[in-house]
Amino acid sequence: MSRQSGESTRASTGTSGGSLRWVYPRIAAFAVAATVAERLLRSSQVGSLLLGLEASAVARMLELAGVGVIAIRRGVVLAYGFGHATTMIMTWECSSLLAVVAFLLFSLSIPGVSPGGRLAAALIYAPAIVAVNLFRILVVVLASLYFGVGASALMHNYLGSALILLAYTLLWFDWLARHLGRGSGG
Repeated sequence: MSRQSGESTRASTGTSGGSLRWVYPRIAAFAVAATVAERLLRSSQVGSLLLGLEASAVARMLELAGVGVIAIRRGVVLAYGFGHATTMIMTWECSSLLAVVAFLLFSLSIPGVSPGGRLAAALIYAPAIVAVNLFRILVVVLASLYFGVGASALMHNYLGSALILLAYTLLWFDWLARHLGRGSGG
Protein backbone atom coordinates (compact mmCIF):
# COMPACT_ATOMS: atom_id res chain seq x y z
CA MET A 1 0.00 0.00 0.00
CA SER A 2 1.38 3.36 -0.93
CA ARG A 3 1.74 6.13 1.56
CA GLN A 4 -0.79 8.26 -0.29
CA SER A 5 -3.57 5.64 -0.22
CA GLY A 6 -2.93 4.98 3.50
CA GLU A 7 -3.41 8.66 4.27
CA SER A 8 -6.64 8.86 2.31
CA THR A 9 -7.96 5.78 4.13
CA ARG A 10 -7.23 7.35 7.52
CA ALA A 11 -8.81 10.62 6.44
CA SER A 12 -11.98 8.97 5.15
CA THR A 13 -12.47 6.82 8.26
CA GLY A 14 -11.80 9.69 10.62
CA THR A 15 -8.82 8.02 12.29
CA SER A 16 -6.63 11.01 11.57
CA GLY A 17 -9.02 13.26 13.48
CA GLY A 18 -10.36 14.91 10.33
CA SER A 19 -14.02 14.28 11.16
CA LEU A 20 -13.58 15.11 14.83
CA ARG A 21 -12.15 18.58 14.27
CA TRP A 22 -15.71 19.94 13.93
CA VAL A 23 -17.09 18.23 17.04
CA TYR A 24 -15.47 20.27 19.80
CA PRO A 25 -16.26 23.73 18.37
CA ARG A 26 -19.86 22.62 17.82
CA ILE A 27 -20.16 21.36 21.39
CA ALA A 28 -18.73 24.63 22.68
CA ALA A 29 -21.10 26.63 20.47
CA PHE A 30 -23.99 24.46 21.66
CA ALA A 31 -23.12 25.10 25.31
CA VAL A 32 -22.90 28.86 24.78
CA ALA A 33 -26.12 29.00 22.73
CA ALA A 34 -28.02 26.85 25.25
CA THR A 35 -26.89 29.06 28.12
CA VAL A 36 -27.88 32.25 26.28
CA ALA A 37 -31.26 30.78 25.25
CA GLU A 38 -31.94 29.63 28.82
CA ARG A 39 -31.14 33.07 30.25
CA LEU A 40 -33.28 34.82 27.64
CA LEU A 41 -36.25 32.52 28.20
CA ARG A 42 -36.09 32.84 31.97
CA SER A 43 -35.98 36.63 31.89
CA SER A 44 -38.43 37.36 29.08
CA GLN A 45 -42.16 37.75 28.75
CA VAL A 46 -42.05 35.06 26.05
CA GLY A 47 -40.69 32.58 28.56
CA SER A 48 -43.42 33.44 31.05
CA LEU A 49 -46.04 33.10 28.34
CA LEU A 50 -44.72 29.66 27.35
CA LEU A 51 -44.76 28.50 30.99
CA GLY A 52 -48.34 29.72 31.27
CA LEU A 53 -49.29 27.82 28.11
CA GLU A 54 -47.84 24.62 29.53
CA ALA A 55 -49.73 25.11 32.79
CA SER A 56 -52.92 25.77 30.83
CA ALA A 57 -52.41 22.59 28.83
CA VAL A 58 -52.01 20.58 32.04
CA ALA A 59 -55.16 22.20 33.47
CA ARG A 60 -57.14 21.29 30.34
CA MET A 61 -55.86 17.69 30.48
CA LEU A 62 -56.89 17.50 34.14
CA GLU A 63 -60.37 18.73 33.25
CA LEU A 64 -60.61 16.06 30.55
CA ALA A 65 -59.62 13.48 33.19
CA GLY A 66 -62.52 14.59 35.39
CA VAL A 67 -60.49 16.68 37.83
CA GLY A 68 -61.77 20.05 38.96
CA VAL A 69 -59.50 22.99 38.27
CA ILE A 70 -60.08 25.98 40.52
CA ALA A 71 -57.63 28.56 39.23
CA ILE A 72 -54.83 29.09 36.78
CA ARG A 73 -52.51 32.02 37.33
CA ARG A 74 -48.91 32.47 36.19
CA GLY A 75 -48.18 28.79 35.95
CA VAL A 76 -50.16 27.78 39.04
CA VAL A 77 -52.93 25.18 38.81
CA LEU A 78 -55.15 24.38 41.78
CA ALA A 79 -56.81 21.02 41.26
CA TYR A 80 -59.27 18.99 43.33
CA GLY A 81 -60.81 15.57 42.99
CA PHE A 82 -60.92 12.06 44.37
CA GLY A 83 -61.03 13.37 47.92
CA HIS A 84 -57.87 15.45 47.68
CA ALA A 85 -56.70 18.85 46.50
CA THR A 86 -53.29 19.79 45.18
CA THR A 87 -51.42 22.76 43.80
CA MET A 88 -49.21 22.41 40.76
CA ILE A 89 -46.67 25.18 40.25
CA MET A 90 -45.05 25.14 36.83
CA THR A 91 -41.39 26.07 37.18
CA TRP A 92 -38.57 26.08 34.66
CA GLU A 93 -37.23 22.88 36.11
CA CYS A 94 -40.56 21.10 35.47
CA SER A 95 -41.13 22.65 32.08
CA SER A 96 -40.12 21.04 28.81
CA LEU A 97 -39.03 24.35 27.30
CA LEU A 98 -35.36 24.08 28.20
CA ALA A 99 -35.29 20.45 27.02
CA VAL A 100 -36.73 21.56 23.68
CA VAL A 101 -34.16 24.34 23.36
CA ALA A 102 -31.36 21.90 24.17
CA PHE A 103 -32.71 19.32 21.72
CA LEU A 104 -33.00 21.86 18.90
CA LEU A 105 -29.58 23.38 19.53
CA PHE A 106 -27.97 19.96 19.80
CA SER A 107 -29.65 18.86 16.56
CA LEU A 108 -28.17 21.92 14.89
CA SER A 109 -24.72 21.10 16.24
CA ILE A 110 -24.54 17.59 14.76
CA PRO A 111 -22.71 17.54 11.42
CA GLY A 112 -23.99 15.47 8.52
CA VAL A 113 -27.71 16.04 9.08
CA SER A 114 -29.87 17.17 6.18
CA PRO A 115 -32.01 20.30 6.43
CA GLY A 116 -35.04 17.97 6.44
CA GLY A 117 -33.64 16.23 9.50
CA ARG A 118 -33.21 19.53 11.27
CA LEU A 119 -36.77 20.49 10.29
CA ALA A 120 -38.01 17.17 11.69
CA ALA A 121 -36.30 18.04 14.99
CA ALA A 122 -38.32 21.25 15.15
CA LEU A 123 -41.66 20.03 13.82
CA ILE A 124 -41.89 16.46 15.15
CA TYR A 125 -39.46 15.84 17.98
CA ALA A 126 -39.79 19.16 19.84
CA PRO A 127 -43.59 18.79 20.15
CA ALA A 128 -43.06 15.15 21.18
CA ILE A 129 -40.80 16.33 24.03
CA VAL A 130 -43.50 18.77 25.16
CA ALA A 131 -46.20 16.07 24.97
CA VAL A 132 -44.14 13.57 26.97
CA ASN A 133 -43.45 16.17 29.66
CA LEU A 134 -47.10 17.25 29.86
CA PHE A 135 -48.08 13.61 30.32
CA ARG A 136 -45.48 13.29 33.10
CA ILE A 137 -46.89 16.32 34.90
CA LEU A 138 -50.43 15.01 34.48
CA VAL A 139 -49.43 11.68 36.06
CA VAL A 140 -47.73 13.46 38.98
CA VAL A 141 -50.83 15.60 39.68
CA LEU A 142 -53.16 12.61 39.36
CA ALA A 143 -50.92 10.58 41.70
CA SER A 144 -51.21 13.39 44.23
CA LEU A 145 -55.00 13.48 43.92
CA TYR A 146 -55.51 9.71 43.99
CA PHE A 147 -52.86 8.61 46.46
CA GLY A 148 -51.67 11.71 48.32
CA VAL A 149 -48.51 13.70 48.64
CA GLY A 150 -46.17 10.73 49.21
CA ALA A 151 -47.06 9.14 45.88
CA SER A 152 -46.76 12.49 44.16
CA ALA A 153 -43.30 13.06 45.64
CA LEU A 154 -42.20 9.59 44.57
CA MET A 155 -43.48 10.16 41.04
CA HIS A 156 -42.04 13.66 40.76
CA ASN A 157 -38.65 13.16 42.37
CA TYR A 158 -37.72 9.66 41.25
CA LEU A 159 -39.91 7.80 38.79
CA GLY A 160 -40.96 10.82 36.75
CA SER A 161 -37.42 12.14 36.50
CA ALA A 162 -36.02 8.77 35.44
CA LEU A 163 -38.79 8.14 32.93
CA ILE A 164 -38.55 11.60 31.38
CA LEU A 165 -34.79 11.22 30.99
CA LEU A 166 -35.33 7.82 29.35
CA ALA A 167 -38.02 9.24 27.04
CA TYR A 168 -35.82 12.19 26.00
CA THR A 169 -32.89 9.85 25.38
CA LEU A 170 -35.02 7.52 23.26
CA LEU A 171 -36.36 10.46 21.24
CA TRP A 172 -32.79 11.71 20.75
CA PHE A 173 -31.48 8.34 19.58
CA ASP A 174 -34.49 7.88 17.31
CA TRP A 175 -33.81 11.26 15.71
CA LEU A 176 -30.12 10.43 15.33
CA ALA A 177 -30.86 7.03 13.78
CA ARG A 178 -33.28 8.53 11.27
CA HIS A 179 -31.34 11.62 10.28
CA LEU A 180 -27.61 11.29 10.92
CA GLY A 181 -25.58 11.03 7.73
CA ARG A 182 -28.55 11.48 5.40
CA GLY A 183 -27.60 14.80 3.97
CA SER A 184 -24.91 17.33 3.44
CA GLY A 185 -26.09 19.65 6.22
CA GLY A 186 -23.70 20.60 8.89
